[in-house]
Amino acid sequence: MNSTEFEKRKSNLYHYLTNTEKWKENEFGELTYYKGKRNLKELRYLLELVFGGDMEIISEEFIRNYDEDIIGGSITLRIYVDADFNGWNQGSSGADVFMKFSLVENAYYSNQSSSLEGL
Repeated sequence: MNSTEFEKRKSNLYHYLTNTEKWKENEFGELTYYKGKRNLKELRYLLELVFGGDMEIISEEFIRNYDEDIIGGSITLRIYVDADFNGWNQGSSGADVFMKFSLVENAYYSNQSSSLEGL
């Protein structure tokens, strides 16, 4: 996929997961997504839906709180992104992009790097 399509897909995922209608209010008045292990399952499903066969999952892990309870999950993946020759990528070839997506009970976040060590 080219870089423009890649950015659109990332944006769609961000807007879906930060839409307040998808989150529920818990007994403390905090917005929560799913609880525990369900977050990793949901994240895997959404990444497969958004990126499909363009991604390669490198690792999956649970995220735990200080009490060692599972509160979410994180998935690290690799995607080859072609330059779209329109803008700052002009004249360059494509490259692997490494991303780490995390979904916990109270937050969604992602990190991106050109190397696995950069995550």
